[in-house]
Amino acid sequence: MLNLTPSMNYYLYPCPADMRRDFCSLSGLVHDVAGKDIRSGSVVIFINRCCTGAHGV
Repeated sequence: MLNLTPSMNYYLYPCPADMRRDFCSLSGLVHDVAGKDIRSGSVVIFINRCCTGAHGV
């Protein structure tokens, strides 16, 4: 269960992401493309090409 709070940092990934990717692939996008540390406690929000769903890491 996720516990989201107002004190957390939230980032919207700037490009549509393939939502069929697994956790390792999405965390790689966060690290390689966005330059964020996945262990920082921040929340990254991904959208798909049609903007019909979201998945956070």
